[in-house]
Amino acid sequence: MTTSAGPYKTETDDLNPPRLAGDAGPPGIGEPRADAGRPGRIRPVFSLMQALGSADNRTAVTGAFVASVVTAGILVPLLVIQGLTGLTVFTIPYIASAAAIALAPAAPLVRPRAITIGYAVAVPVALVITAPIGASMYAAALAVTASIVIMILLKAPHVPAVAAAALIGLNDPGVIYVLDPLIPAVAAVILATLALARYLPNFNYQLSWR
Repeated sequence: MTTSAGPYKTETDDLNPPRLAGDAGPPGIGEPRADAGRPGRIRPVFSLMQALGSADNRTAVTGAFVASVVTAGILVPLLVIQGLTGLTVFTIPYIASAAAIALAPAAPLVRPRAITIGYAVAVPVALVITAPIGASMYAAALAVTASIVIMILLKAPHVPAVAAAALIGLNDPGVIYVLDPLIPAVAAVILATLALARYLPNFNYQLSWR
């Protein structure tokens, strides 16, 4: 690095320009700028975006926690019932119902009316279709299609009930399916959901029938 010599301008002169009268000069290390808090600067905008991001993260974490509690709160009774009675209530349709309730508690398709009517439609329709033609992929397809149409007409769609119709079409369990597992499984799912809706904070489930 060179130094000033007489009238000639040097590199250090560029780095250290002379101060004018009344000029306090640039802030030292660690000193805040006088205009750091003025509106319209980029730094406050970034701070607001970061704050919003952290709030979204907290909301997501809370939602995930509530969903996990709801899922466990519905599945555990199914496990207990099957373990104590031998009824096959812990099967795909009712597990899917628990998942739908946990993931979309405010959706019309998981309200008590939709769950009750959905299964009340899908299971008998599937049994009636499967009985004369036997278990097959075709019986399952017909049962699923008919169940969906009727649920739409009744304005009570419940997607997991369609899975029950498909399983009946594929396996032809007979009318015993109504007693094992339909009635106890649906009752356990709805009762557990209503209890969670009443006592679990941040679980926004619609308690109304419709």
